[in-house]
Amino acid sequence: MAEEYLTLPARDSETVSLTQGLRRNTLFNLIGWAWTVGLAFVSVPYILNKLGKDAYGIFSIVSIVAGYLGLLNGPVAMGNVRFMAEAYAHEEWSELRQVAFGGLTINGALSLLGAFSMFLAADVLARRVFSIPPALVVTAVTSFRLAALSFFLNGLTAALQGIPIAIRRFDILNLGGVLIGTLNIAVIVLALWLGWGLLGAVLAQAFSSLLGFMLFSIVAWRLIRKFPKSVRKSLLSATFIKRLASFSSLLFAGRVTSQIGLQIDRTLIGILSGTTVLAYYTVPTKITDKIPSMMAVFSAALYPLSSEAVATDKVYELRQLYHKMIRILLWMSAFIASLLIVLSKDLLSLWIGPEFMVNSWLVLGLLAAGVVWRSSGSVAYQVCNGMGRADINLIASIGTAVFMAVPVAIMVPKWGAPGAALGAFIGLFISNLAYDLFTQKKLLGCKSWRESLAPYARIILAGAGTIVSVNFLPGHVSGWIGLIVRAGLISFIYVALSLVVGALRTHDVKFITAKMLDVVKRTSSHIISNIPR
Repeated sequence: MAEEYLTLPARDSETVSLTQGLRRNTLFNLIGWAWTVGLAFVSVPYILNKLGKDAYGIFSIVSIVAGYLGLLNGPVAMGNVRFMAEAYAHEEWSELRQVAFGGLTINGALSLLGAFSMFLAADVLARRVFSIPPALVVTAVTSFRLAALSFFLNGLTAALQGIPIAIRRFDILNLGGVLIGTLNIAVIVLALWLGWGLLGAVLAQAFSSLLGFMLFSIVAWRLIRKFPKSVRKSLLSATFIKRLASFSSLLFAGRVTSQIGLQIDRTLIGILSGTTVLAYYTVPTKITDKIPSMMAVFSAALYPLSSEAVATDKVYELRQLYHKMIRILLWMSAFIASLLIVLSKDLLSLWIGPEFMVNSWLVLGLLAAGVVWRSSGSVAYQVCNGMGRADINLIASIGTAVFMAVPVAIMVPKWGAPGAALGAFIGLFISNLAYDLFTQKKLLGCKSWRESLAPYARIILAGAGTIVSVNFLPGHVSGWIGLIVRAGLISFIYVALSLVVGALRTHDVKFITAKMLDVVKRTSSHIISNIPR
């Protein structure tokens, strides 16, 4: 069964449609996303309660630092996917092997450099950069050093995951991700239950990172063995290194500015306001960050598809797919955001507690409204990278950094966490709208401003109309059942208004329903056929 599951998809590069397997891969991505969201929703209250606000703030700071260091290896891993997808499209198996092994080697070296930097900088970060309570400084230093090991292992794992991404095996990618993600949460909860505190939680993450590396090493090796035999090439040729460095340098520059922009709110709070305020801010992000991550689930398959579109001259088909993806993802993200805005107080009160709700409900509402616009940016990001135009992503990332940093820096000292959320909303709206329009006009050749702007106007009308209409609903929510009932009524209003203003079309509902049922049926048949008898 394992051998059959890891076989390569059959293809003919001249006749296969660019979108073949897109719905199936998107479904697997969505399943993986939904599972991680469920795990986070269940585990965050327990982890926060066991650690306390200050320790949880340190836990968040460690993740922020690891995110910045990910700028070293992340662009190489992503750039490698592009070259593997191109080799796969042209069925150049020796080239694919060379790119896979060469990228892993380079990414491993960069990951080691990042881990070493984090280990050495631990004392400075804990004592001088972030506002950490004196009693927790020593623990924070040790946490940074333990997290350095996780960073190194996660960097290697990211490079290995690029292989199933490049050949469109998102089912394998997400199955592995679900297994490791579940184990990660389980060992963290176990460590806290045993009373090991913050250090136990960080050590548990390092253990799950090790298992993730081992799992995807096996997956990558077995996939590569399935490629047809071909003439062997050296693993690190000068030509490959030059191509990867050229493309990855643009990705690196873009990731630097993008990471600064998207993390500047949390970074400034950690520096200026301390760990308690950071906890009030980061807990809502555990919900709102899932909106753009879900949009990334749907748009992720566009990266290898865009590389194939360039290689096989199917740019017009890609443009049509781009417009449909923008329209649907904006609608979906605004749908979720409308629910979070209206239910922010009730949700936080039931999930975390009334005390936390008082300090975080406005943050949740503003962040939910802001991340809606990242859905269009996620589509543009994947398409630009896939078409080799990382320079456009660099320009967009610089814009994001500027438009996020300025309002956040102004508002955090005055209004704390809500000020950071408002600054994030302003920056995300301006930067992502410009990003999408630039990509459509300059890269995909879209001529109609109406076609480009209509999805934004329609989801604003549907979302604002929903929020206003909710004032006519009963205001009291009693328990989770009451919350679910109220969410159902809000959903009905949003869908109805979306159909009225044209944000959602009748044939979209029929199309999505039919295709999802078809994918579920095909996937079920595939699983059943692989069950040994």
